[in-house]
This record gives sequence, C-alpha cells and structure tokens, in this order.
Amino acid sequence: MIENLPTLLQKASKDSLIDFLMQEAGKDASLARRLHIAFGEETISPNVDVIRNLLQVSLTDLESDSYDDLGFSQESEQFLDSYFHDIEVAIAHTQFSYATQLCLLLDETLPLLQHMDYQYDMLYERLKQCCNAIADAAIPISDKQSLYALLSDYDNLTPTRIRLMTAMITEEKQAQQLREMIVEEGREVEELTFLLLIRTASKEEQRQYLLDHGYEPEFWKLSIEKAIQEERKNEAIELAQEANRRFKYSHIFSEYLFRLYKEMGDRQGALYAAFNLIAKGESHYVTELKALSTPDSWKTTLELLCDAMEGKSFHVVRFLPELLIEEGNYERMLWYVKQFPKESLRYYKYLVPTYAAELIELLVQQSLHMVSEESSRYAFTELANTLKVLKSIGGEKEMQHCIDVLLEQYPRKMMLKQELRKAGLL
Repeated sequence: MIENLPTLLQKASKDSLIDFLMQEAGKDASLARRLHIAFGEETISPNVDVIRNLLQVSLTDLESDSYDDLGFSQESEQFLDSYFHDIEVAIAHTQFSYATQLCLLLDETLPLLQHMDYQYDMLYERLKQCCNAIADAAIPISDKQSLYALLSDYDNLTPTRIRLMTAMITEEKQAQQLREMIVEEGREVEELTFLLLIRTASKEEQRQYLLDHGYEPEFWKLSIEKAIQEERKNEAIELAQEANRRFKYSHIFSEYLFRLYKEMGDRQGALYAAFNLIAKGESHYVTELKALSTPDSWKTTLELLCDAMEGKSFHVVRFLPELLIEEGNYERMLWYVKQFPKESLRYYKYLVPTYAAELIELLVQQSLHMVSEESSRYAFTELANTLKVLKSIGGEKEMQHCIDVLLEQYPRKMMLKQELRKAGLL
C-alpha cells in the first residue's frame, strides 16, 4: 500500500528534507539562496563583488512610465524586492553578518539614485527598517563584537553604518570611539548621535545634550521611552514636563504624563494631564477627566475647561455641546453658540426655555451679517432658515426688521427674495 505524503514527511528527517528542498531549488537561484540562508549550518558570506555589480545594474536600470515619470524597470523592482527579502530571511534565521553586509552594500550603492528623490527615499526608508530590525534583534555579545569589528573596517561613516555600529556596542571605549568619529552634521546624524548617547552616555550627558540640541521632539520621545523602559518613571515625568513646556502645542508629551501618572496612582497629576490634552484638541480624554474628578469637583472642572476653550478653534471646541447638554449647563451652551453663531441653529431648542431673549438677539445679529453681494445661493438658504428659527422662538417682530433691512440693502438680489418666498417669509 502506497503511503500518503503527510506520513512520508513525518518519517523523513529534517536534514533529508532540507537536502531534498535544496536539490529541487537548484534551478531557482533566489530560492536556493534563501534556503541556504535559512538552513545553512555555518555563517554565510555574500559574494560582495557580484552583489555590488547587480545592485549597480538594478539602480541604474530605469524606464519611463505612461506619464513620462522615470522609475525602476520591472526587472529592477523584482531584484530589489528579492534583495530586501533576503535581508529579512537572514535576520529571521540569525545570519546577522550576512544581513549586515547586504545592508552596507545597498548603502554603498544608493548614492547612484540621489538625482531621483522619490526612489532614493523609498529604498533608504526600507534600508533603515532593515537596520532597525538588526539593531532590535537579540544578538549574543560575542556576535555583536564580531559585527562591530566588521563595521569598523568600512571607511565611509554613513548614517547607516552609525546606526548599525551603535546597536553593536558592547564596551564603553567603542562608544567613545564612535562619538569621536562622527563629524558630519544634519538631522539624521544628530538623531543617531543622540541614540548613541542614550545607549552609552551618562544621564547627565544625555540631559545636557537634550538641553543644548533638543529642538526635535523625537529626541525627547527617545529619552522618555528609554527612561520608561528602565523603570525610571520619575525621570520620565521630568523629561515629559520639560518637553511639554518646549513643545506646548504638541499633545504627545501630555499623553506620556497622563499614562505615567495613572500608572503611579497620581490621580491629580493624571487629571491635570487629561485637562491639558483636551485643551490641545484631544477631546476623547473627557471621559477620563470626568472619571478622575470627584462628583463635587466636576462642576468646577467643567467651568475651568470651558474657560480654557475660550478663543480656541471650532475643531478643538466642538465636543463641548453634547457634554454641556448632558450636564444641563445651558448657561455655558449660550456662551458656546455666541462663540460659534452658526451652531445656534443646531442647538437653539435647548436654549429657548431659559435664554430666548439672548438667543433672539444673537440670531438677529447673525442674520444681518450672513450674506453679501458675492454670497452663494446656499448662504441665502441658510439665512432664510435662520429667520424661520427666529420667528419660531418668538422673534417675529425682529425677523421682519431683519427682512426689511436686508431687502433695502440688497434690492436687486433675486436669490434673497426667492429663498425668503420658499421659506414662506415673504
């Protein structure tokens, strides 16, 4: 009786299966190479000259598309995709030396594309992702030392090489040596220098570098994440507070503070952070703010929140009406529609019982300034709707006054008369 395939595979040894796959892949060089990377028993090395030549050919094999935009040929795209896949396979199977050398070879040849910004940036971003994957991998110290030695043999200290060398540092003298080697300038090099500092320098050196060069939020984020990772939460809070002062329009550092205060059980600190986040437009923190407030303090907190919204854009403040309606705070609702008169049509029903007189005055002022000679029909339709609301809340006399003023102001504007007639106001 012939055995089925699953049974045969279960009986076969791993080595025999690998040999079979390697033999079958003989005609597919790409597949054979990946199998060798994945299952080879020894550390493998790339054929540097051959790969460099293939990269140079691929990076210069360009063609125009139907829009006359220059890009990679189909063959080049396939080769480059395969190249990155090789790096990923090597990382996944701990062939870090092979992956590192492939990254360095691509880094060496990428300048061929510097006249093509889009293609260069796209490949460079993928290269950075591969380097970061190597940096984040769990590499034994002995292998890190070998990789550091390999990276040290290259002459050109590019950002890619700095990124990889920083990840392979195992001794303080290596960190000092690398810091002395970095002489280039530019945003990416500064970021890499800071990465090197937070991995190797003292807390005082890191702090001083931040104070001197910390004009990029990313530097502060890296420092805060590092402090959190090392359970230095008080220091992380201090960094986030300083960053909050420097980048006062960013919500990122208030979010760090909110999270840290909550984790540390600091209710007041978390409440203050949530308040700041809402004031910066992160309205989804309202639920957290209310949960952190006591029933007695919530009314005061809500009043303070409304004060903080004074002069803010509609995008930041638009969460307020539903909250104020829920709380029954119609005095603040009136304040809200005075800030954003167009919202009066949406919320007037909530204000009429208590603030009819104020609402009538608001709608009169709004009606008299809603249109001009250049206004579209939509604006005149909105005007007619506003006048209808004015009439419905007891402002019929005021509505007629507005109509008289507008007809006198725009005697030849047919759209005005047409929309008033449609609304039954003329």
